[in-house]
Amino acid sequence: MQDSKDFGINRRASRRYITDSIDLSILFPAIKESIYGKSKDISLYGFSGIFNHYISVEPLTPINISIKLANIEKKLDYNGHTIWDDDTQMYGVLFDQSECHAKNYILLKSYLDNLNKTDERREKERRHCFLKEAKTERIKDRRNEKPLLTKCFTNNWKEFLKKQGNWFKEFHIISNYSHLEGKEVSSFTYCNYLGIGHDSRVKQAMADAILKYGTGISAAPMLAGTMDLHKQLESKFSDFMKTEACILFPLGYSASLGAIPSLAKEGDIILSDEKSHASLIDACGLSKAKTIIYKHNNMDDLKYKLKTTQGNKLIITDGLFSMNGDIAKLDDIYDLAQKYKAVVYVDDAHAIGVLGKHGGGTVEHFGLEGKIDLVMGTFAKAFCIQGGFITGRHDIIEYLKYTSRTYLFNVSLQHYMVVGILKALESIKNGDKRRKKLQYNIDYFKSKLSNLGFDTGDSHTQIIPIWIKNNKKTKKLCNALIDNNIIVDAVFYPIVKEDESMLRIVLNSTHTKQQLDNLLDCLTKIKGL
Repeated sequence: MQDSKDFGINRRASRRYITDSIDLSILFPAIKESIYGKSKDISLYGFSGIFNHYISVEPLTPINISIKLANIEKKLDYNGHTIWDDDTQMYGVLFDQSECHAKNYILLKSYLDNLNKTDERREKERRHCFLKEAKTERIKDRRNEKPLLTKCFTNNWKEFLKKQGNWFKEFHIISNYSHLEGKEVSSFTYCNYLGIGHDSRVKQAMADAILKYGTGISAAPMLAGTMDLHKQLESKFSDFMKTEACILFPLGYSASLGAIPSLAKEGDIILSDEKSHASLIDACGLSKAKTIIYKHNNMDDLKYKLKTTQGNKLIITDGLFSMNGDIAKLDDIYDLAQKYKAVVYVDDAHAIGVLGKHGGGTVEHFGLEGKIDLVMGTFAKAFCIQGGFITGRHDIIEYLKYTSRTYLFNVSLQHYMVVGILKALESIKNGDKRRKKLQYNIDYFKSKLSNLGFDTGDSHTQIIPIWIKNNKKTKKLCNALIDNNIIVDAVFYPIVKEDESMLRIVLNSTHTKQQLDNLLDCLTKIKGL
C-alpha cells in the first residue's frame, strides 16, 4: 500500500473523531449502497475509514465517499479511486487532493475548530476543578500543620487512653513481691518462670565477670566484639537445643528483626500465625517477602494457604503464645512444612526452660529436636537475663552472622550477661524440680480457677489469660486486685485488639500456695464487678 501521505492524510495533524455515517457511492453501475462505520483518522487533509462491509472492487475504480460528521448537517464529499497493495493484500483509496481542499476545507476546519474548542473547554474545566481541590487540600493541611513534637506535649492521647481504661502503672518489682505506693503486693506479672533471676550462683557469676572484664563490650561481634565467652555459650546452647550452631543477639526482639528480612526476600512467601509476637510482625514488615496471615493455630487454614501459594515459603509461629498461653501445634506445622517444602521459624521465648523434659522448649515437647529449621528465643524469660538467640544448621547460622543487620551493627551481648546465662543454663538443665514445682502451681491454680467460671481459653501453661473483652472492665478488675495487694497484667489495646482485653496471670515456680489462694479468693470477690 502507498504511504499514508499519498492518501491526503497528515498523521501528525490527524485526530480520531467518530462520524455518524459514511455513504459509499461507487461510480460503477453494479454497486451503490450506504455503509455505516467509523472514521479511523480525519483531518483537514483527508481521512481513512474503517467500514463494516467488505467491498470487492477493481483497482483504479473511480470512487466517491460522502461523510456525515457527528452534529454537522452538511456532508463532506471526496473523489478518488481505489488502489491495490501487493504487500499488505489490501485495498486503499487515493483521494484527489485539489477536491479535498476546494470542497471541504472550510467546513472541515470549522468542525475541527469546534472540537478543539470543546476539548480546550473541557481541559480548562478539568484543570479548574483540580486546582480547586488542590487549594482545598492545602488549606486543610495548613489547618492541621503543627510542629512535629506537638503531639507529645498535648494531653489528647493521654486522655484517650485513660478514657478507654488503657493506662498503665509502673511497679517496683522484687522477687514475687512488688512495691506500689509504699506497700508490698504479690506479683503475677513477670516471666522469671523458674526463679533463676534470684539464684545466688547466677548473681555471683555476673558480679565476678564485671570485676574481671569491666562493665561492658563496646564493639560489634564482627569488629572485636566477640570473646571466648560468646563462643562458649554458642557451643553449649546449641548442644542444649540439639542443633548444629547458635547466634547470639543483644535482645530477643533484635534476633527476629535481623534474621527474617535476611532469610525471606522479594518473591518469597511468609505464612505467619495471626497471634505471632510483635517482633515477628515487625520483622515481616521489614522483609520484602509477601506476608500471609493464617488463623491462630488453625492447621486447615495453614494447609490451604500453603497449597494455594507459589514460591519459597517460610512458616513463622510462636512456640508458646505470650498472650493466650496456648502451645503451637508444632508437630502438625512440621508435617505440613515437609509436605509443601516450607521452612519453619519458631519463636520459643516463653517455652525455653519450661517445656520439655530438659527445658528444650516446644521443640523438645513435641520430640522435634534437630528437625525444626530455626528456633529463636530470648534469655529474658526463664533465664531472666537480657539477650536473644537463634539456633539451627551451621550454614544458616553462618549466613545470618554476615547478613543480619541487627547482629552486624549492634554491640555484642554483654560479657557479664553471657556468664550469667552460662550459669543459668546449668540450673535449667538440672532444673527438673523447678519445672515440676511450676507445673504443680499451674495444675493447682487452673483446677481452682475453672470452678469460678472464668474464660481461660486453651491455656495449659504458666501463662493464663482471663478473658474480659472489655477495656474498662479489665482495668476495673485489675485495680480491684491492686486494692487487695495483688498485681496481675491488665492487657488491652494497643497490646491486643480492642475486643480481646484480658487479665493475664503469669505463674512462677516460686509462687507459694498461699499467694495462689489469695489470688483465687480475690478473683472470687471481684468477679461480679
